[in-house]
Amino acid sequence: MATRNLTFRSTNLGDNVTLMLCFTPPTSQLFVDQFPIAWKVTTLAATGRSSLNATWTANLGFSATQVGQGSIVTAGNYTPIKVGQTTTLLLDQTARPPVLHWTDPKALSGVTTVQAVNGTGGPAGIGIGFITDLDKPTEDMSVALTWPN
Repeated sequence: MATRNLTFRSTNLGDNVTLMLCFTPPTSQLFVDQFPIAWKVTTLAATGRSSLNATWTANLGFSATQVGQGSIVTAGNYTPIKVGQTTTLLLDQTARPPVLHWTDPKALSGVTTVQAVNGTGGPAGIGIGFITDLDKPTEDMSVALTWPN
């Protein structure tokens, strides 16, 4: 597994500076039907020392996203995904309330991307991000980019 760490440090900047890290794909659909979210945010102080550490892994995952408290996006149900795989988001209508879930990822021949399909029959927010501590008790999903509804 490839893990990458970024560390931003500052000393006596003179002004408070807000640093926001987000992932934005090179596409004309950015802010049309693809919306980046703030992945990591901090304010670096005008005086003294400040730092921000950001870690991401090669463990990608798709998430059914939920928006609450305005624009906060959190991971709902999610599934790990590897390059060259596809998964479908489904809605279990037999549960009360209905529950979103992902199919087991399947290989796509000759494809070097990942694919998520909305199979719910209606609008659904889908996000992609990083899974830390995969298959461990501390596993967590951090959404980096979302396609709302």
